[in-house]
Amino acid sequence: MEKTILRGMLMLALLWLPFTFRGRGSKDSAIAFFFTGYIASFLSRLVIHSGKVKHPVRLLPAYFRTNIVYEYLILPLITVWFNKTTKRSTLPMIIFQSFLYSAVHTIIERILEQKTNFIKWKDWSAFDTFFSISLTLVSSRGFVAMFSNLTQKR
Repeated sequence: MEKTILRGMLMLALLWLPFTFRGRGSKDSAIAFFFTGYIASFLSRLVIHSGKVKHPVRLLPAYFRTNIVYEYLILPLITVWFNKTTKRSTLPMIIFQSFLYSAVHTIIERILEQKTNFIKWKDWSAFDTFFSISLTLVSSRGFVAMFSNLTQKR
């Protein structure tokens, strides 16, 4: 059943991709998407190898110890949406929105940790998830803003 849910999540994420990158700001969206995928894969590898988190059910388990659907599609999509909703926000509002996004994300991850085999925590907590997602969202937003400012000055 969990493999079916994972495949459904993959299909849903793939369906969201074209709608996420439509319209203005597609360059910024692409930067946020790929930056987050890179950061997520790097950090996830550290957390997985330290034994704090496991992904018992995942796609391509012979090749990956992490959940690639989450790292390379779901979290980057969430980050793009976050970047779009904070495009004209002040720093306090960006941080506030990152906390909102992270709170929802943490609640969903906690439910998945308790009810499924998608993720298992050992020496990891909801606070760790909340903090790491908040930091990822804000750093991605900062990276996109910095990159946009550099390219506009040229």
